[in-house]
Amino acid sequence: MMMSHKERLHPIAVVLSFGKSLKEMLIPLIFFLFVNVGERAFFSLNSLAIVGVFLYIIISGIVQWMMFHYYIENEELRIEYGVFVKKRRYIPKDRIQSINISSGLLQRMFGLVRVQIETAGGFDKAEAELAAVTKEKAAVLQELLLVTPNNEGEALTAEKPKKIWKLSTKELFLASATSGGAGVIFSFIAAFLSQFDQFIPAKYVSLFIERALASSIAFIAFFIFIAALLTWLFSIAGTILKFGGFTLSKNEKELQIKSGILEQKQLTIPLHRIQAVRIVEGILRQPFGFAALYVESAGGGGKEENYSTVLYPLIRKKDVYSFLQEVLPEYAHEANLYNLPRRAMIRYMLRFSLPLFIIAVPVIIFVSHPYRWLALLPVIGGALLGYVQYKSAGWQLVSSHLYVSARKLAKTTAIVKKQRVQALESKQSYFQKRKKLLTVSVFIMSSFSGRAFHIVDLGEENADDLANWFSYQTKKLSL
Repeated sequence: MMMSHKERLHPIAVVLSFGKSLKEMLIPLIFFLFVNVGERAFFSLNSLAIVGVFLYIIISGIVQWMMFHYYIENEELRIEYGVFVKKRRYIPKDRIQSINISSGLLQRMFGLVRVQIETAGGFDKAEAELAAVTKEKAAVLQELLLVTPNNEGEALTAEKPKKIWKLSTKELFLASATSGGAGVIFSFIAAFLSQFDQFIPAKYVSLFIERALASSIAFIAFFIFIAALLTWLFSIAGTILKFGGFTLSKNEKELQIKSGILEQKQLTIPLHRIQAVRIVEGILRQPFGFAALYVESAGGGGKEENYSTVLYPLIRKKDVYSFLQEVLPEYAHEANLYNLPRRAMIRYMLRFSLPLFIIAVPVIIFVSHPYRWLALLPVIGGALLGYVQYKSAGWQLVSSHLYVSARKLAKTTAIVKKQRVQALESKQSYFQKRKKLLTVSVFIMSSFSGRAFHIVDLGEENADDLANWFSYQTKKLSL
């Protein structure tokens, strides 16, 4: 099956398009539904507007489906679409970085999948998406469009995997319980509460706050505990749905990653596209010796992972080296990272604590409450966080690889292959110059905008070593 003739998506794509459009127009529909509702609301202009919106979404979805075609010709994927303006998109197969396959509940009911075509210039979304195609057609697209480094046109998915790694039930639960996803849920709850006054009268919100403040400290503590517990449980559920059935397989030319319960995803990553490996130790995982592994590739990844791809959701830190020896042996190098110079420590501690101290001083001076000195607690916390970040930062050159370690809350260690470095940049502020320190940034190609790894407050003498290392690489490539 060469796919040289024009193909349409499965008709279920119309339903998927309807659901997507309805989700985007949900807020306007709610507005029309509840504004100026009278006794004859069903026959009002609002109701007619809602009916009109529904008809428009359905009809436009059908017409768009009829006008959408895709096919392969002259070594490129061609897509034609558009109702009033006919559009064509040509994607040469040598630009394609990966072809990702996923399937939601509706697609699985009909034996279909969603195909996303990723390119290095795809910005923050896939270069092309086929919302509903059969599994057979998806396999043909992979076979015809994924090429080897020598552009031989061989099917990457034709080979059987040499080895398969599966996330056990125990590992899945541990990964969920220590994912740190609670922070995202807390942010969502905070954003929702910030809009609370638009749905509930202000007097009721004020009454609730007054009664909460009048409650005992024990009640408030209990309420916070219950909220934190529920948030943690939601985080566990979300991670289980995301990584349930996680499987990593490898053959000579690619990695294939499958995961998901409600929405099953299959990512294919050609080995020659991988730019770097990251070891991430979350604040809940590091004390127990666990980490997660990510890969940076030219194309692929998603917003939820900051355009990275999860190579393995949970692994013991002591097993990372042996795991990489099997999966990505070119990144399996043991390293003992060099710490930053001691003169950088005070800068790390002041980076967070100084702004908090500036805020705390007026509180201590102008507030007469006996607990005003508690304003210094965030200052102390900021200084401690800066110290931990200083102790976590480091670097080392191992063979043809650069190791860079840094911490925000989670500790991240990046392994960058020498040949994958696109640029190396150093910056030095006035205050850094006084301490003979500077910041070095290493750039690689990843997703739509590239990725940089930073070594903040590196000693000038060490920065010269990195510059010489990169300059030597550039000279070798130019020969």
